[in-house]
Amino acid sequence: MRRFNEIEQNYQNYGHECNICGTKVIGGSTKLEMHKQTHTGLPTPQLVNGHVTWNSNTAANIRTKTRPEKDKTSLDAIDRVQQFLRSTPSKVRRNGGMFKAGSLAGQTVTGMPDYFDLSGRLKQKHNWMKPDGIQNPFKKQVQIPPKRPRRHCVIRLPVSHTNTKWQPITPQGSFTSIATNIYTPGKFPNWPKPPGWKWAWPLDPTSIPQAQGTHNS
Repeated sequence: MRRFNEIEQNYQNYGHECNICGTKVIGGSTKLEMHKQTHTGLPTPQLVNGHVTWNSNTAANIRTKTRPEKDKTSLDAIDRVQQFLRSTPSKVRRNGGMFKAGSLAGQTVTGMPDYFDLSGRLKQKHNWMKPDGIQNPFKKQVQIPPKRPRRHCVIRLPVSHTNTKWQPITPQGSFTSIATNIYTPGKFPNWPKPPGWKWAWPLDPTSIPQAQGTHNS
């Protein structure tokens, strides 16, 4: 218990508090920055285009939504990219082919590998060409989650067997002998009595002899 108290005291004396989660981190400022990067990827908040964020991915996405100052892409190319974004299948956007649905449905086009990757997604550096108003007009197929296999309880009944006590009746002509212990003192009254026995053998096996001077209650 003393060791646990010492560890807790070290956290209080030498730890630095994370301003994101409030955890006490033992070590210098480098340890604290490494801990913060596990949360956000940035040791300090960044201001990007009027947005404050701690997340490095969010900061990169905000930067790509702003057109670079040195970019010289023509308006026709931007409009063409936006039409590609509204058409499917997406793999046609890079390699070329015929779109089956969307703004360019039924048209055979030449691919634009400078703007799209192999999957047909717009490259990150060209995200600024996709305004916020452009949404995917095609419904995403809802994937039904696979059924979780469940164990089935199988009850196996024991194998039936014949009880030897329930055998069928023996054939006619046979008999069964029954042996029992009968009341012998009444049958043989001349048998010797045990030592100290003062009463006669009872004729009724259920009778209990009474001592002298006692009465039934």
